[in-house]
Amino acid sequence: MSFPCPLVQCKHHKENPFSMEALLKNHVDSAEHVFIEVWDKGPAAPQIDDFGTDAVTIFWSPVPGATHYELQIKQLNVSATKSTGETKTTHNNNTTFSDANDDSWTLVAPSWTTVSTKLTSTIVKKKGLIPNTTYLVRYRAADNISGCLSPFSLPSNSFKTLNGTINRLHPPILYKNGITSNSLTVTWDTIENGNNIKYDVQIRQVTFPPNSWDHVATISSNAIKKNGLKSNTKYEFRVGYSMDNTGMIYSSPSEVLKTSQPYNPFKQLLGATLINRSSTSSIENILTNKKLVFLYFSASWCPPCKQFTPILSQFYNESIQLERSLEIVFVSADRDVTSFQEYFMNEHPWHAIPYHSANRTQTSAYFKVNGIPKLIVFNGTNGTIVCDNAVQQIMTLMQNSNKAEMNAVLNRWEKV
Repeated sequence: MSFPCPLVQCKHHKENPFSMEALLKNHVDSAEHVFIEVWDKGPAAPQIDDFGTDAVTIFWSPVPGATHYELQIKQLNVSATKSTGETKTTHNNNTTFSDANDDSWTLVAPSWTTVSTKLTSTIVKKKGLIPNTTYLVRYRAADNISGCLSPFSLPSNSFKTLNGTINRLHPPILYKNGITSNSLTVTWDTIENGNNIKYDVQIRQVTFPPNSWDHVATISSNAIKKNGLKSNTKYEFRVGYSMDNTGMIYSSPSEVLKTSQPYNPFKQLLGATLINRSSTSSIENILTNKKLVFLYFSASWCPPCKQFTPILSQFYNESIQLERSLEIVFVSADRDVTSFQEYFMNEHPWHAIPYHSANRTQTSAYFKVNGIPKLIVFNGTNGTIVCDNAVQQIMTLMQNSNKAEMNAVLNRWEKV
């Protein structure tokens, strides 16, 4: 069964109906069976992300059903005045926008110039522009499956390339501070013969559409270390300066650098996920940044374990109240999953290796566990064993019920 294209202007579909399946897979809203508005009226105007003396970076939101895009640019000269008064201009981070209508501009090029008709990305850098020149850009969506073209978008806000005499800084260079670090060092060139210049450093997390820039620091040197970044996350920086009462001139964004995945010495041994009484979580979420990690080897059929587990639970809860950075992982030696679940759900307030995970038996074999209960204490950062079996120490601590002594023992273990 075929349907004519519901868009009046789409002559291709009027003459060549296509199937409902193709209609729904492309630029039609499957819920309403009507054309998405952008294919009727045109997509939203493109946004300007960055520009220099001879290049501009443009982006727009993907259009549903589009397979590629056509981008056009127009070169302009602004008129001195409008019929209603002066043309107003505003400045925002290097970007010059005008609220003038097309009537307030003198066209240098008599029409729009096509940059490309085969763009598949929605973020584009256009080079070869003229310094100190004002431009507009626009785009439209195309679907090479159905042969449909949307109307052109509204033009972007106007932007004026920088004067060719402006000394724009090169993009800064980023370095990771260690293999597992969540900090980056940023360096950049200095302005020659520039006295008392302050550099403004900005950062943003790499997303689409691009985020706004966040201030990092204003300094006179040409290097800075940025700490406290998110692990396994992409960032970019830019650096600006102001001299002789000019506005702030920013570099292009740096190359993108991704911070490291946090090192977890337990992942390979214990597995990628752990469980608690109500959920399953990644081992990174549970153990990352924990100063101490305890592996508790125990089973429901073991009388000494049944005696020790409530004592360990008391220790665990009091440690949390003292805001100590630690976690306990239960490694079960139960003989069936029902016994494991009953014992775990009723008596273990911490996490566990899932019963059916091969890591459960592999962990017991790796540490040659021949008797239970056994409680191995690790440095949570590097995986070093700081106590081979802490069962007796925990029992003594809880028998004395001395929080100062508990803190002293935990401090000693953390320093190993």
